[in-house]
Amino acid sequence: MKRTLLLNLVVRATAFLGLCFLSATPGMAQGASGVAHYFFVGATAGTQHVYQLYCSSCSGSVYTLQDVTAAASAPVPASLSSALTSYSLSSGAEHIYFIGSNQHVNELVCCWSDNDISAVAGGPDPVSTSPLTSYVDSYGEHVVYLGANQHVYLLFYSYSTSRWSLTDLTAITSGALAATNSRLTSFADQYGEYISYEGTNEHIYWMYLTFGGSPWHNQDITAAAGGALAASGTSLTSLADRIGEHIFYQATNGSIYTLVVTSSWASEDLTLASEPQPALGTALSSFADSNGIHVYFITTNAAKQMYEYFYYYAENSWNGQILDAVPPGSGNALTSLSTSGGYQNVAYISNWVENPPGTVYCSVCLFSSNLFLANPETDYLAGSQVALLPGTVQPENVLSSQMTSFVKQ
Repeated sequence: MKRTLLLNLVVRATAFLGLCFLSATPGMAQGASGVAHYFFVGATAGTQHVYQLYCSSCSGSVYTLQDVTAAASAPVPASLSSALTSYSLSSGAEHIYFIGSNQHVNELVCCWSDNDISAVAGGPDPVSTSPLTSYVDSYGEHVVYLGANQHVYLLFYSYSTSRWSLTDLTAITSGALAATNSRLTSFADQYGEYISYEGTNEHIYWMYLTFGGSPWHNQDITAAAGGALAASGTSLTSLADRIGEHIFYQATNGSIYTLVVTSSWASEDLTLASEPQPALGTALSSFADSNGIHVYFITTNAAKQMYEYFYYYAENSWNGQILDAVPPGSGNALTSLSTSGGYQNVAYISNWVENPPGTVYCSVCLFSSNLFLANPETDYLAGSQVALLPGTVQPENVLSSQMTSFVKQ
């Protein structure tokens, strides 16, 4: 089977974006400010590497596939399913984190070098299957992982000392242990820093630090909100917006729930019986933009579709929307972001095959809508695909990969 990397753009039916052609050119410039970058793990000559997909010349609608591991002469990830997390700084600097084969947290910095930050910061290593999450605020850069003792650890690069340090947040907060298959999610807003995980009792916890001298705290937010028990190993995603702080997860009944705090914690089941149901164990991804909140997941129906819940600020209500696009693959990678101009972007791994007119292998699919769908009854997303030109060297075995993304500042 001839494999070609497929970029799938889904846009509002009345406003198609220009189709993007991809090329693979290691070591070249990393795109302009405002450009989306997507990262995943694939195999090269039987060895797993970190790759990125980004727009190198957006005025010409040109995307680039780059082997970042090769460009940085970096250690390889621990496995094809190793966790990834990333962010872009206001300076334009790009940072990607992964767990290496020595179980250290490694940092890839554009354009490109590798830093073993576990070696620099010291302390317990992450468990090899640990999730990763990261965020940036005015105090520094933060990367979070789970240790073999089920503790939550924080790697912190301080802007005041220009040094990495490691803190056992579970120990200093006397917090509940994380489940062995817990995921992680985090963010910072104007009020503080927030990290969420699943406990051994299927409750969602968050650790928070309020700016202004308050120490780290740990809170059982499932109990505080009266929320449903979480499915074991549920995906987690979170954000802050003008309403408050939100954490999204899948419950034991398969529904997607949100835990939201304004003056107090509340819980809401976003899944309706009349809608396509989330696949058990689905990945979750979310962001907020000027129009509302967007949450993405994979459905359990035979078509295995991509689905979006969106909260429209103008109507103060949640709505549902099927993404008319090729189905995701057997893996569980999903990432999303918003770019300038109101573009909503979702990327995931797929092994879609089109026949006829021929065999097309979709490794990484990107979906984008340039306007908020104000009326889900009349507005819809439609898909179009563009493959890499023949001869482009592409990674293999990507279906088990995780994904991460950011918009370059």
